[in-house]
Amino acid sequence: MIFEKVAEMLADYKGIDVSTIAPESTFADLELDSLDVADLVMQIEDALGVTAQKNFLPLQDGDVPATYADTAALNAWTGFAPATSVRDGVGRFVAWYREYYKV
Repeated sequence: MIFEKVAEMLADYKGIDVSTIAPESTFADLELDSLDVADLVMQIEDALGVTAQKNFLPLQDGDVPATYADTAALNAWTGFAPATSVRDGVGRFVAWYREYYKV
């Protein structure tokens, strides 16, 4: 259940189909750079009121030092443009999670 919600959040953030995200997907597979990951972690921390324990490592095999995406063509083709910020989406997810699991 948690994976599905996180996958939906990542799909919305990246503007991709949720079915392309698998439990074994890496951030590199999803073309998330280190700033995207750091922003996502900070937003989850803020929403939960906790500080994540982080273990920063050097780049690993398969890591991509930088990626860039332009969704203008997708927007022109489909008319879709994400309207929910990651911060708002994380806040809504955490609120839902706390209500649903009564935590």
